[in-house]
Amino acid sequence: MTMPLKGFSPQKLRLLREERANGISSRQLSIRAGFPRPYGEVGKWESGLSTPSLKRLRVLADILGCSPRDLFDVQRGEEELVHLRTWAGLSSEEVALHVKISYVAYRRLEQGVALDRSILGAHEWKRLAQVLGVDEEEARAAWRHSSLLRSRKRS
Repeated sequence: MTMPLKGFSPQKLRLLREERANGISSRQLSIRAGFPRPYGEVGKWESGLSTPSLKRLRVLADILGCSPRDLFDVQRGEEELVHLRTWAGLSSEEVALHVKISYVAYRRLEQGVALDRSILGAHEWKRLAQVLGVDEEEARAAWRHSSLLRSRKRS
């Protein structure tokens, strides 16, 4: 079972399918993408019943001629690390491996928890930004936004 993609927009998927794929049906898009269950997979995503996997998100974006980010309802400046990771098509495990920190440490970072500099120093921030395909300030801003949301939930 796939974890839901935070911020995924069923409406944007439908709109992009209608505009960029010459109005083909969700079934036809599933077939074009080579998905094994063409009778409802894209339809479920468009209705909000489920979200695509990271791999299928990338396939959809490629077919629709857009970036994965275009399929999300996340405003500039409101990105969280989870969004940057998703748009890069990476799992938490893959990011942690590339950044050379533990999976648990990365998940805590994604949740907005501050990590000790011995775990996440300047070199790790630089690697994190590279892996996510953003500059270091954008990665740090995404973490700060995650941290802000975390503090709001706790109060």
